[in-house]
Amino acid sequence: MLEEKPYHHGDLRRGLLDAALRVIAEGGVAGLTLREVARQAGVSHNAPYHHFADKAALVAALVDEGFTQFAQTMQFAYDAAEGSALDKMVCIGVAYVQFAMNHPAQFRLMFRPELRASDQCLPLQAHKTYETSSGFDVVIRALQAAQREGLVAEGDTEHLALAAWSTVHGLADLILDGNRNIASTTEEALALARVTVEIMVQGLAKRP
Repeated sequence: MLEEKPYHHGDLRRGLLDAALRVIAEGGVAGLTLREVARQAGVSHNAPYHHFADKAALVAALVDEGFTQFAQTMQFAYDAAEGSALDKMVCIGVAYVQFAMNHPAQFRLMFRPELRASDQCLPLQAHKTYETSSGFDVVIRALQAAQREGLVAEGDTEHLALAAWSTVHGLADLILDGNRNIASTTEEALALARVTVEIMVQGLAKRP
């Protein structure tokens, strides 16, 4: 039996979210219950209800937090990168894959529509409705910068961004699925991500 841990009120919510991610990592979403989250967090089985009405509310919080961290990761990669807007896009793509590898349970949860609350948006929808900042917004801004620099032909940036997003997301999924024909180590996966994104960016580049 796990020893019950004392939590300050503000720390309890954080502790429950972290415990929920451990539960998902160990047994998948099917094994996620508030009782199991409480057990993992070392608190009473009623404690989660101080912050989450039910499992759906807990999942919604994990998804919201995931997309916030995801967008921040991609924005940081864009801001820290040197070179042209296309060089920055390569860094964004690598950051995308690295986030998926660093947060596999949360990443999978974020992109399972049946687990999201009805009012939660995927990045593309969030961009369209301007409800939240999302990783998709970062890709849009990078492409707009590349167009201003004359590196990418004028056109529908949303369609271009979706093509770029689909390429990188597909690679992230393949890596998370553990396909060793793709990459067997973290270093190989990140190197492959860079090569893949560079090829994708070359396809977006404006022809002379």
